[in-house]
Amino acid sequence: MLKFKNFTIEDYKTVTAFRQNSDMRTCELTAGVLFMWRNFYRPSFSVYDDTLIIKCRLRGKRTVFFYPLGKNVPAALDEIENYCLKKHGNLIFLGVEEFLLDSLKTRYGELISYEFHRKWSDYVYDAAAFRTFSGKKYSGQRNHINKFLSLYPDAKIKELTTNDIPRALDLLEKYAEEKKLHGLAKEELVHSAECTRHFKELGLFGVYVEKDGEMISYTLGEKCGKTHVIHIEKALRRYEGLYPFTANAYAKTTSAEFINREDDSGDEGLRINKLQYHPIELLSKYTVTVSSPQNGIKAIPTLKAEGLVLSSLTEEDGKRYFELNVDDELNKYWGYDYRKDIKKPSPEAFSDMVKRDFRNKTSFSFAVRKDNELIGEAVFYDFRFGGVCELGLRFFPEYQGRGYGKAVYRRVSDFLLYEVGMKKIVARCFRENPASAKMILSSGFVAVNEDEKMLYFEKTR
Repeated sequence: MLKFKNFTIEDYKTVTAFRQNSDMRTCELTAGVLFMWRNFYRPSFSVYDDTLIIKCRLRGKRTVFFYPLGKNVPAALDEIENYCLKKHGNLIFLGVEEFLLDSLKTRYGELISYEFHRKWSDYVYDAAAFRTFSGKKYSGQRNHINKFLSLYPDAKIKELTTNDIPRALDLLEKYAEEKKLHGLAKEELVHSAECTRHFKELGLFGVYVEKDGEMISYTLGEKCGKTHVIHIEKALRRYEGLYPFTANAYAKTTSAEFINREDDSGDEGLRINKLQYHPIELLSKYTVTVSSPQNGIKAIPTLKAEGLVLSSLTEEDGKRYFELNVDDELNKYWGYDYRKDIKKPSPEAFSDMVKRDFRNKTSFSFAVRKDNELIGEAVFYDFRFGGVCELGLRFFPEYQGRGYGKAVYRRVSDFLLYEVGMKKIVARCFRENPASAKMILSSGFVAVNEDEKMLYFEKTR
């Protein structure tokens, strides 16, 4: 199972390294955002087959993932799925772009649901346009810049260095006094100060505007492939035209194709301002939930199959169920050795195992009964995201070869597909067990593969 490591200050640059060859343009998967909002995201990471996997615990509660970054995304998704299944939870992806949403739809189909909130859409701009602000639609920005230059001709643009950090922090204090910040804006300013203190360690780049030896604005951004993501953009309001002048100054120092100025967080004033700079795209981001159909099973139902009754195991089944489990000859084709999980076999131990597996949603058992007698067991287990599980079946010897297997296998697989909502049921049997292979095929399954030991089958809706 995946092992996750908490980020150190040095580790955040790992994210940027993986972003360089990615088509992602959102702000979330950046060193700056993950660091600034680390108390919200609680991020940790794992690198699997040269692919970055980031897990978050939002406010320390809900577990979510970002879409993997790297060379083997399908394998990374497999690992994420296995992790979530073992943790018995739904799989949730955060900040998913439109093109990635399509890939998740392809992978999971109808098992996904997703939501979108306009206030978290990123504003993406043409970087070349920011370098010139040419054309009629940017006349307002040009006018502001010209006004700034006429009022403050001695203003200078400089690259931010670590020596400038105290001055930048001083600017943030002045900015807070001007704006009288509260709520999320006040929290963001605290994070901006933290990010500024560590901007070099995070791999960020900054420019600032100086007048008469005073820093009056600064911007911190991060190169992510063809996009520069702006994390901090602060200017003193008393200097007219300073914001567009600073945005223009930053763009001129980069070779970026796009500039992402992040979201507006639902702030109406910020929204109006960001729209006035004419974004070429509002980058929608989705929260995607992949459901696990088995999590919806609250109790084992009672099913009927050609004179047989399938229901939950009871305390009264204890001794009989114990016999079904410990008979090695009976279970030579079962594919599971109870000794791995039960050190001291007893009816109570097997009963507790069934209850625990049901509680954890890792395995579900049907008792197969004829005339109220336990004659066998049907088990569905090995769940995978995308609505896939495996089905197993065993009978006491005296009830084998009577056609009961076909009836039970067909009834349970149809229950899983059409009532639980699974998309595919898989099955397997040993090559030296042709009776089992015949039973599986007669239950509506098709053969899909084989190896030296096993034959493999599946059934879909």
